[in-house]
Amino acid sequence: MSKQIRINSVSRITADGVIETLELQSGVNILEGPPNSGKTVWLNFIDFLMGDTGPIEEVLSNEDANGKKLYEKYIAASMNITIFDKTINIERKWTEQGARSKVYIDGTAILAQDFSDFILTELEIPVLHFPKGNPFTDKAWPSLSWRMMLRHIFRQENYWSDLADKQPESEQHAVLAQFLGIAAKMFSQQFGDVVNKRKQLLKLEAEKEQFGAILDNIGKSMASPKENITFLTHDTIKKSIETLEEKIKALLEKRQEIIKGEIEKVEKGNKEMENFILQKTAEREKFIEEIYKVNKKQKGLIARISDFRSIHKSIKQEVDKLVRTKEAGSLFADLKITNCPACDQPISQTSLVGEDHCFLCHRTTIQEQVENRIDFEIAQLSAEKDEIMELITSLERDINELNTHEDKLRYDLTLVDREMAPLRNKMTALISPEVGHIDAERGRYEEQIEGHKRMLKNLDYKDDLIKKIDDLNTDIAKLDEQLNTQEEEINFEEVGSIFEEQMAYYLNELIKKNPERWRHKRPTFRIGEKGFMLKVNEGKWSKTLGATSKLYFLFAYHYGLLALTKVPNFNYPGLLIIDFPPELPNTERDIVFSENYVVEPFVELCKANENLQVIIAGSSFRNIKGVNSISISHD
Repeated sequence: MSKQIRINSVSRITADGVIETLELQSGVNILEGPPNSGKTVWLNFIDFLMGDTGPIEEVLSNEDANGKKLYEKYIAASMNITIFDKTINIERKWTEQGARSKVYIDGTAILAQDFSDFILTELEIPVLHFPKGNPFTDKAWPSLSWRMMLRHIFRQENYWSDLADKQPESEQHAVLAQFLGIAAKMFSQQFGDVVNKRKQLLKLEAEKEQFGAILDNIGKSMASPKENITFLTHDTIKKSIETLEEKIKALLEKRQEIIKGEIEKVEKGNKEMENFILQKTAEREKFIEEIYKVNKKQKGLIARISDFRSIHKSIKQEVDKLVRTKEAGSLFADLKITNCPACDQPISQTSLVGEDHCFLCHRTTIQEQVENRIDFEIAQLSAEKDEIMELITSLERDINELNTHEDKLRYDLTLVDREMAPLRNKMTALISPEVGHIDAERGRYEEQIEGHKRMLKNLDYKDDLIKKIDDLNTDIAKLDEQLNTQEEEINFEEVGSIFEEQMAYYLNELIKKNPERWRHKRPTFRIGEKGFMLKVNEGKWSKTLGATSKLYFLFAYHYGLLALTKVPNFNYPGLLIIDFPPELPNTERDIVFSENYVVEPFVELCKANENLQVIIAGSSFRNIKGVNSISISHD
């Protein structure tokens, strides 16, 4: 059982900052006034605040008495509601930048399309998805939204021809199932899984049939003229492969016999030729082996030369460094120490110290020793550099000799090949041309075998499809069993009877004072897994009833829904908004009472349940007791 919603007040703000408020109460609220007095406008504000995603220019497209568009006259609207014991303030602002498509819930902005989830959560009505139209189409199931249900809660002025005008019957069915508390079981996760798996099953079965037809056509095109293949199967392909393999085996045996016979002719015809071939073959192998050894030595010498060149380069760099050091020493030799390195005081050279003595430590200096040591190092490194260069030159001579030897070996190898070439051509000429024909035919057979093997893999894919289909059928059977159990738990007759009884009760109240108001049989209501039916006189209500009777029927429909609020496990939220049609048929002698009789049963119902709220807008009411009457006189 869902929670009930009640509208406490509705406010709208003009561009001049004037706040206009409509105060509402529990029970029946009557908005009474002459035509074009603004009753419908107030209801349009309520509809817009209930999460309408359409533009405000369409909602408030009318003009006021001064000819100003209402969406320009008003800049904002708000509504204070109560859900169970929680008070919520809802606000729309269409003139503020970025706020037009938003609904403000207690000051917090949400998108208008998200309002449905918010209000359903607050009402504790489960958010469900239902199949719209054919459930096996690829289109995703839409969400059963608050706006869909509101069309059965709010009867607008110009929509009195259907339960909810311009709403598909699949949506009407889903909404009624939700109000009756059976939608959660009807559109359960298992039901969605079954539909999805059935869609997968249909796709796989179609794919299997199409795939099988394509394979059969390919099999016919691949078969040889002697093969008669209509349908492609594993056994058919395996048999074709076995036949082809037997043909290949016979061709190989025939080929071997031809070659063997030609070889025997050669062996018998010329024994000396065989000896010559063996001799030249041995020579050829010897030359190849020697060339391999020469190449190996060449690689080793090249590696050693590379290493010696690196060493030679390093020594040259060291010699250059020593030469630069010697030159630098000669340049800085005349520089003297002018300050003590310990105390940094100036040093004066005394006359007691000669030029061959150090003026700082007074020891004898030998300039030649320093210079001779650098020259010695330079000489040593230069000698090593020259020695390494001689080694490099020697190794390069060895490489040249090996290159010359390799050229001679390759020349000798070419001579041997030239001597053997005529013999090879002769041996080739001895082989019968029939061998070439056999090889070509054998290649065709082997290609056919490879094609047949690929077809076997494709047949394996077909088997995978069949296995997937079997698995899906198993899953569907299990889910169907669960759904059947759930359907057995849904007492369609019971819930339908409750709703039907409430409609009949309203019609009984309607004809108490005037039996002429309803001359038809009682309405019958049936709902099931795939749809619903509302009948009168054994036919669909919309086709069997006249204009006046249709209006009475729709009042009974809304009364029946509103009465479901008190039934446990039902999900009607206890709110009804009705904007009377422009001209309600007058069946009373006194026209001022023409709209009273359709409202009075709602008044009695609300007295029995104080949580219900009905908002009715009309023009011909007088002295209805137990209602909150609000006079509307201008836009």
